[in-house]
Amino acid sequence: MGNKNTNNTEGAILATLFKSVIMDLNYNNKKEWLISRYINRGNMLKVMKKKTASSLSKNIESDSITWKVFIDLLLNLLNVKKCVFKIELTHSNGVVTRNQVTVTNPNAEKEKDDGADVRK
Repeated sequence: MGNKNTNNTEGAILATLFKSVIMDLNYNNKKEWLISRYINRGNMLKVMKKKTASSLSKNIESDSITWKVFIDLLLNLLNVKKCVFKIELTHSNGVVTRNQVTVTNPNAEKEKDDGADVRK
């Protein structure tokens, strides 16, 4: 993540990370399309809580979001099949530990390639 966030609150870190993902996918100018797709999918899937375009827009543009909103935006707004969270910690005694957890999206739909440049 190239963004330097001076606000180290949990919500600000998550918002910065989400915006970085949006930029990497070249979706920064496709907000209306993402919102429309999310709402249309939500209407078809009864398991997704219905949201308004204005509330989604507010979440996307916010400088601070909750873990619940972060996960919802990643999995459902971006229609992500799987997300792997990795963390590397350097402890005060010099020991480095690495952990990861995988979150899958049962609602992810296979879509035609929309030209997004997905980077590893």
